[in-house]
Amino acid sequence: GVTKNNVHLGIPKLLMHAVIGHFPVRISAAYVLNAPIFFRGIFSIVSLLMPAKLRKRFHFINSIEEIYEVIDKDQLLEEHGGKRVHDSSEWVSLQMEREKNG
Repeated sequence: GVTKNNVHLGIPKLLMHAVIGHFPVRISAAYVLNAPIFFRGIFSIVSLLMPAKLRKRFHFINSIEEIYEVIDKDQLLEEHGGKRVHDSSEWVSLQMEREKNG
């Protein structure tokens, strides 16, 4: 398991600096639905390593209705009360084809 004996607190900081600013990822917002208490605790620690601008983009919500205020149901998957259908196999095939064709 994870204990203070096998986890060095410098590792997340090192990884965050390696990732943030080096990947062209644009996150306007991230919504985490029904996150367990331990995840919120871990996130509160890890988020200290993030730039403030990125940290402000993460939102913890407790009900799906809260997400409807910011994301149109046409963009949400059916399992979240939306209208969008997602086929993982189809998506993977499309990505593999894109990689193959450059």
